[in-house]
Amino acid sequence: MPVYQVAYAGNPWYEVSKCADTEKTRRCAGGLSSLALGQTCEICGNSPSEAAYKAEELIKTFKEVAERRPSTWYTEEGEVGLTLAAFAWTATPLVIANEKYSDVPAMKDWLSDNFGSNNLLWLDEIFADLEKSPSGNLANFKQMCLTMAKSLECQTIAFRTKNERLLSSVKNNFGEKATVYGRLSETSKEQKLKVPDRRDFVVIDLDEVEQ
Repeated sequence: MPVYQVAYAGNPWYEVSKCADTEKTRRCAGGLSSLALGQTCEICGNSPSEAAYKAEELIKTFKEVAERRPSTWYTEEGEVGLTLAAFAWTATPLVIANEKYSDVPAMKDWLSDNFGSNNLLWLDEIFADLEKSPSGNLANFKQMCLTMAKSLECQTIAFRTKNERLLSSVKNNFGEKATVYGRLSETSKEQKLKVPDRRDFVVIDLDEVEQ
């Protein structure tokens, strides 16, 4: 299985296959299922037949994004080869809402209310080759953010995640320069800062951050 598929098939995403629900609005969040191919879903009774994140689809998506707006890749290599990759691009909050939150309409107003129309550096992807490097892949997270921000000339990074290790790295590296808006869930109802989505929303202000 390709590296990207492996990274998102496990904890915390569990995005293994494309949802096979025949309803107009699929009941699997984001149209992706945790079921293996051929396994029967207890909710809709169907069985997924297509894997999530096919290589040709990913390549096409990355190319199309790169053609439309400023973008950059960040990679890390060790003795075993490529171990980590990240992809980022800049756009207004409205564009981000339309492209990344089409299934969460409330995010359009939330993003506009909180960030206006100024460009954000959207950290679209960050994933590691867990076979080559099972742990420690966020050791250079701060440098990665600074490198991508310099490349795209944007000092405000934003992204969504459910990865607790990534959230810890954000807090450890950027402290008060980072703001985490908690996802809508039982555990985040007590938080003062919340986002109307199933994933946490992270914002990092790189102004005056030490290089």
